Amino acid sequence: FALYPDLGSMSIPLTGLLTLFYKGLLELSKSFLDPFGNEGHPGQNIRVDVLVSELNFGAGSRWVRAGEVLPSDTQPSVKC
Repeated sequence: FALYPDLGSMSIPLTGLLTLFYKGLLELSKSFLDPFGNEGHPGQNIRVDVLVSELNFGAGSRWVRAGEVLPSDTQPSVKC
């Protein structure tokens, strides 16, 4: 409420909005501290199997496409 003289009555809903933001930040920090849910917070687990499967989906084709867009001076020259 220190900004009440500057913001007037808008400081009251903004305080609620700021509280909601910090509550979400707290929940996110809890999930980073315990990513596998060992402390009994199953709703805050980071599902590593889903992350790995999403990373590996189409990984082979991404490497080939990335190699095609390399500049010609970085590609190895073929000597016969």
